[in-house]
Amino acid sequence: MSSTLLSLFDSQLRQGGHRPALRSRRAGRWITTTWNEWNRKSRAIAATLLDSGIEPGDRVAILSATREEWVMADLAILMAGGVTVPIYPTLTPDLSARILEDSGAKAVFAESPQSLQKLLPPAVRDTAPDLRALFVFECESTRDVPLRDGLRTLRCEELAAGTDVPVSVLADVVSRGETLLEERGNVELLDRRIAAVAPQDLASIVYTARIDGSFKGAMLTHESFCFEAQMAHSLFELNVRDEQLLFLPLAHILGKVMFVMQLRAGAPLSFAQSMLRAIDDAADVNPVWFGAVPRVFERFRDAATERASAEGRLRKRVFDWAVGVGLRAAALRRTGQRLGSSLDVQLRYADKLVLAPLRSRFGNRLRFAISGGAPLSAELAAWFEAIGITLYESYGLTECCGGANSNRPGAHRLGCVGPPLPGVENRIDSDGEILVRGPNVMRGYWGDAERTSEVIDGEGWLHTGDLGEIEADGALRITGRKREGMGGRMG
Repeated sequence: MSSTLLSLFDSQLRQGGHRPALRSRRAGRWITTTWNEWNRKSRAIAATLLDSGIEPGDRVAILSATREEWVMADLAILMAGGVTVPIYPTLTPDLSARILEDSGAKAVFAESPQSLQKLLPPAVRDTAPDLRALFVFECESTRDVPLRDGLRTLRCEELAAGTDVPVSVLADVVSRGETLLEERGNVELLDRRIAAVAPQDLASIVYTARIDGSFKGAMLTHESFCFEAQMAHSLFELNVRDEQLLFLPLAHILGKVMFVMQLRAGAPLSFAQSMLRAIDDAADVNPVWFGAVPRVFERFRDAATERASAEGRLRKRVFDWAVGVGLRAAALRRTGQRLGSSLDVQLRYADKLVLAPLRSRFGNRLRFAISGGAPLSAELAAWFEAIGITLYESYGLTECCGGANSNRPGAHRLGCVGPPLPGVENRIDSDGEILVRGPNVMRGYWGDAERTSEVIDGEGWLHTGDLGEIEADGALRITGRKREGMGGRMG
C-alpha cells in the first residue's frame, strides 16, 4: 500500500502518465488533462510555493468550489511539504478569516477575487500576519468588466491594490514555476521536499463547525488518507476504467475521500459543473460511480415522481406500477429468493417503460453510488434499488478521515451503515456511544490538546458522539446522537 498521497500519485505516473486523469467542461466541451500534464502543473505550482518561502509543515488554504484546479493546488501544496487547509466557499467572511488565523496559513488559493475578499482588508495582516502569497484560479483582467447578477466582477488589479500580499493568477503561477524549474537547483530542492514527505506527516487540517459557532481542525495524515483509499479500492473493486463524477465539496471530508479514492484507482476523475448540474453532466460523462449526500438522491426521486405526475394520470399509474414491481423484485433478491416467472415478465416491461429511462439519467455505465454525510433512509435506498441503482451507505466523521464503516458488495443491508473497514474497530460504550479505533483516526485537533483528549481516550478510541448498535453480523446501526459538536459525518 502506498504510504503517502504523493506516492499514490507517483504510482499512477509510473503506470502511464499519458492516460486521462482529470476531465472538466470548458466552453461547452469536456477537456481532458493527463497524469503527466497534472504532474507538470502541480510541480510548477509547488516550485512557486517554495520560492514564496513555504516550508515543510506550513499550512496553505484553499477557498474554492470543487474544480480541477483545486486538486492541482492540493497536490502542489503536498509536494512543497505543506499542509492543505480547505475552506468552504459558502462560509461567512468572519468564519473564513478565523480559520485562516487559527491555522496560521502562509498562502491562500482562491477561486476568484470575490472569494478571496473574504480573507482580505481591512484587517488581513491582523488575521493572518504570516500570509506571504495569494493565488487566484480565475481573474478578470480586462478594463471592461461585465456585470454578474448585478454585481461588478472584481479584477485582480483591484484586489492587489487593497493588500500588500502578492496576488497571482494560477496561469501565471504555473508559468513562473516552470521558469523556476529550468534551474537544476530548484528541481533538486523540489525533489528533496517530495522525497521527505512521510506517512505520519500531516496532509490536511479539516475544520468542522460546532452548533455553538466554534470550530476545530482535525489533523489528518497522509497515512490515514492512504488507508481510506486502499480500503475503498479493494472493497469496491475499483480499477482504471471506473470513471467517477465528482461534485461534492472538496472542503468536506467526504468529497476529499472521493478524490483520494480515484487517486488510488487511477481512473479519470470528472468534475461536474456544479451540484445542480451534476445529473445533466452524468449523462455526458457516463460515470461508473459517484458519491453524494442523501439530499441529492431525494431530489432525483422527487423530481422523477413529480415529472410522472405532470405527464398525466395514466403515466403516473404506469410509473407507480413499475416502481412497485422493482421494489418487489429487489426485496426478493435481497433475501436470495427467485423472482418467479410472472414477476420476471413484469420486471422486463417495467424496466423498458420506466426503470431503464430513469437509470439512463446517470448514463449507461453506473455500477453503484456511495451515500454519506447524513443518514440515508432505508425507504430511499430501496427506491433506488428498485430502479436498478445500488446505494452503499457509509459512516464516519472528519475525525476518522471520513470512513469508518461502509456497506459494500457482499455486505450490504438497508438500514445499517455496514461493518467496519478492515483494520478499523467498532465498540459500543456503556452509554450506547459508538467508538472507533484504527489507522484512520485523526492525530488530534489543531492547537487544542484539551478538546482532543475529550474525544480520543488513552486506548486510542475515538468517541463519535453517535449512538448505535452492532448487529450479529458486525454491521453497525445508528440509533441517535449522544451529543452535538463532532464534525463531518459521512453517514
